Amino acid sequence: MINNPALLIATILWVFFIPRAIVLFYRFIKNNKRFIEKDLIRIPNDPKIIFQITTRSATKTSVVKRGIDSVISSCNKIKYSKYEISVITEDYNDIITLNSSMCKVVCVSKKFKTNAIKKGRALQYAVEYRRKENQHSSD
Repeated sequence: MINNPALLIATILWVFFIPRAIVLFYRFIKNNKRFIEKDLIRIPNDPKIIFQITTRSATKTSVVKRGIDSVISSCNKIKYSKYEISVITEDYNDIITLNSSMCKVVCVSKKFKTNAIKKGRALQYAVEYRRKENQHSSD
């Protein structure tokens, strides 16, 4: 028998948790098709989504290109077309690198001054750029 009261309480809680975990696992397996729709239907009033990728350089790393491809693939899979991919970067070579991608490349101006550094600088530039372009609304 267990003499330690804390260990006894932990054992009791553990024993009562096991049946609950089995039930939850069974329900997940049984109902997982309910959460993953196969035939999604677009509603006509979908909002426009701007996917923003902020980077210091897309030319030096492939992760940005993979992110763009992932967004395009996911949107095509669910037949969603009201989206825009915006890449905010500090590297002017990215305009050439991402030329064939379906994205808008915004380069941070060398004259842009802020207290933020590195990627934070590009994020701040994106906020101010969207305000200037009047893209900061709810739609």
